Amino acid sequence: MKNVFTLPLFTLLTVTLSFAQGFEPPLGSTYNADSTEITLPSAYLDANYIDSIIFDVPESFTVELGGQSLDLPFNFAQITGVATPSGMAYDCSVMSCYFEANTSGGVVLSGIPTETGLYELALSAAVSINGAPLGINLDVDFNIPYTGGNVLLDLALNGDYSVLNDVIPTFFINVEPAENNPNLSIDSKNIENFDRFVMSPNPASEIASFSFYNNDAKYISLEIYDLLGNLVYADQLKGCVQTEQTYNVNTSLFNNGVYLYKMSTSNASHSGRLVVNK
Repeated sequence: MKNVFTLPLFTLLTVTLSFAQGFEPPLGSTYNADSTEITLPSAYLDANYIDSIIFDVPESFTVELGGQSLDLPFNFAQITGVATPSGMAYDCSVMSCYFEANTSGGVVLSGIPTETGLYELALSAAVSINGAPLGINLDVDFNIPYTGGNVLLDLALNGDYSVLNDVIPTFFINVEPAENNPNLSIDSKNIENFDRFVMSPNPASEIASFSFYNNDAKYISLEIYDLLGNLVYADQLKGCVQTEQTYNVNTSLFNNGVYLYKMSTSNASHSGRLVVNK
């Protein structure tokens, strides 16, 4: 059965959104004057990068109806894509990147960029709101970027799709040359990474084993992070020259999900993803 709407409702709808306040960029990000453009901390060529944009999903958002504010309930938003530099990818701390109202989660950017430059991290999303406060017994679904096609929104916006497309700020990341990396010493720029590195099984349920050779390591540190960037595991082990080493992590204590690990010495590191599925 189709719902019937009256045109006067749409003629009253002058919309002002402020979803951008629901995004928390990483510490060290920079903003333009009105915070519609946000540049994340720099990545560096051939160096592992990991950082998160936190999405605090509101219970509702505000629209202006004839000069009066009205809160519209928020159903969900699902991040459907993020344009990333070559060598990098995105993931989410919540299943299928599906964020419900009154929840918080992270959109995690990670990887080793292979080309320098300033990149726009264009986000796309599927969004759903509850139209009941407008007298509409219907959930209103739309995609961002929005290019039209939803009769309700098209009439309401009168062709000004920027009202919805400005929901998500424009994010940028600058990939700089390796020599600009403040965490990279001169002596370490040409050091080879861990040799014959194997992490298995992956996905892991009870135990994840890290096997590798490293010819110049008195001590080796292992750090494991969740997709919000929280350190969930850390340990240090003594290196053995010219000897294969195997290090076991008890993953039975971890929650199911995707984790990022980093094994490093003073001059070399190896990073990757660990999936826990019990």
